[in-house]
Amino acid sequence: MQTITVNNHSFDFDIMDVETAERYEAAMQTVSDRVTALQAHKGLKNSESMRAQCEIVRDMVSSVLGAEAAEQLLSSDKPNLHESFAVFQAVFDAVEAQSKEASLGFKRVADSIAAHKKA
Repeated sequence: MQTITVNNHSFDFDIMDVETAERYEAAMQTVSDRVTALQAHKGLKNSESMRAQCEIVRDMVSSVLGAEAAEQLLSSDKPNLHESFAVFQAVFDAVEAQSKEASLGFKRVADSIAAHKKA
């Protein structure tokens, strides 16, 4: 099992695991849907929008890495949008790094198969 590290905390996460990939994809779709709904909601005070964005990130982290990860990474009693954005970006970057590694592995396998077919 691979891990990702966010703010010096390591969590089990392997994008090559199908269930993990499905959980990540579902969480990111939920983020997208909630951000779209938030943008459409007119009349929110800035602080209300900030709180909602913090909740979106907290829920994503909880879905992807577990509730204990959300507790370790994001303050529940003092939400901070800057902190939330930094955690979101760190999770996204870690997943992208694993995805790139997986893609390179697939390319190596495909190249090997193609080379054997030529031989």
